[in-house]
Amino acid sequence: MAKHFPDLKIPTEKKARNRLHKQVDPVLLQDPEFQSRHEQFRTKIALATELVEEAIRSKVPLGVVVSDAWYLAEDVVRVLARRRKDWVSLLKTNRMLETASFQMRDINGWAMKLPGPHIAVEELVPLIPTNAYCPVTVGEHTYWCFTLRVPIPGLGKVRIVVSFETEQLTGRSVVLVANRVDWSAAKIIGLYWQRWPTETFYQDSKGQLGFNEYRMRRAEAIGKHWCLVFVAYSLLHLTCLPAIPD
Repeated sequence: MAKHFPDLKIPTEKKARNRLHKQVDPVLLQDPEFQSRHEQFRTKIALATELVEEAIRSKVPLGVVVSDAWYLAEDVVRVLARRRKDWVSLLKTNRMLETASFQMRDINGWAMKLPGPHIAVEELVPLIPTNAYCPVTVGEHTYWCFTLRVPIPGLGKVRIVVSFETEQLTGRSVVLVANRVDWSAAKIIGLYWQRWPTETFYQDSKGQLGFNEYRMRRAEAIGKHWCLVFVAYSLLHLTCLPAIPD
C-alpha cells in the first residue's frame, strides 16, 4: 500500500535473543537481586492494557484504538471489549483461521475446498481469486481489496481486509483486521492510516536518533532522553517543511 506498513517478520537477531533468554533466565532467577528486578518487569502487552485503562480513567477522548500486530493480543482485546472500544490492527500472517467458519468461491463462482480445518492468513491470500478484489479509494490512493467476515480465536468475529497497491495484485499484501464487522474496507484502511505518522516517527527515531539506545534505569533519566529525541525529531521535521514566502 502507499504509506506501506512495516514487515512483520521477526528479525533473526531478535529470535536469537529470545532463545538466549530461555536458556539463561532460569539460572539468573536463582540470584535474589536479579529476581527482585525481574519481578518489577512487565511485558509490552501488560503495559499496553495499563495505558488503555489509564487513558480511559483520565477521560482521554478515545474512539478507536489502532495498533500494530504485536499488540493484537487477547489481553488487550479483552480490555477494549470490556471498555466498549473499537479497534483496528495489522494482522500477523501466521494467524490461523477455521476453514469451516467461512466460504471461498473461485473465479467461476464455485465453492472452494480449502486444505485442512485451519489455514494461515499467508496461505489464504494466494488462494483468493483475482475477481474477488475491488478498488477502494482512501484519500488520494486507490487500493485493491478483498474483505471477509470471519471468527478468529481470541479475537471473536472480525472483519479482515487484504489489500494490494496495484490492480495486478503484485508486491506484498497488507492484512488489516477490525472488531467491527459492519465497517467497510475504506473505513478500516482510513482509520489505520491515522497511525502512519506514529510508525514513521518510530522508524526515524530508532534508526537515526538513538531513541532505543539509552541505558538508564531511573524514570527521570529516561524521560530526559526521550525529550531530547522528541526535540531533535521536531526540529528535523520543521526543516523539511516548505519555506513560507515573505
